[in-house]
Amino acid sequence: MWASIRRVIGAAGPTGHRAQPDVASIAPTLRVAGVASDKVVAVEDLVKGIAAAASALWKLHARVERERQEQAFDPPKWLLRQLEGAQDALHAAGIEAKGHTGDKYVPGLAVNVIAFQPQAGITFDVIAETLKPSVFFRDGLIQPGEVIVSTPVVDDAPSVEVPNTPA
Repeated sequence: MWASIRRVIGAAGPTGHRAQPDVASIAPTLRVAGVASDKVVAVEDLVKGIAAAASALWKLHARVERERQEQAFDPPKWLLRQLEGAQDALHAAGIEAKGHTGDKYVPGLAVNVIAFQPQAGITFDVIAETLKPSVFFRDGLIQPGEVIVSTPVVDDAPSVEVPNTPA
């Protein structure tokens, strides 16, 4: 069953991430244990569900960390254990959600850019915010991330030097 999925995922590209698979071509259906043979679940729906769950977990973890830093929030230990357990389960299954905030943006990176925004003080394009993480199955991309990219401010006005003349 998973052999066909691995075959479609393909080889890693220039960014180190594998190309997004055509989920519909992985296999038309996946038979689920305990379900009557006439009922099948589409692989595409299964992969989308896994990616959505990994994204939701990533967003929850990011929110807890942001609250810790900005509001001096001390999350309950049970919450941290549950988050860690869910992340460990996904990792054991070969699923990884990755945020890109702070990474250098390179055209061709396996992300969908939602917006470019100029920002003073930077010299290269940088991912300012990850709206949705990229999700990988065994290093193969199953969901591209959605990001906002900050670009250097371009000063179109010509610089004019004023000569220093004594008065």
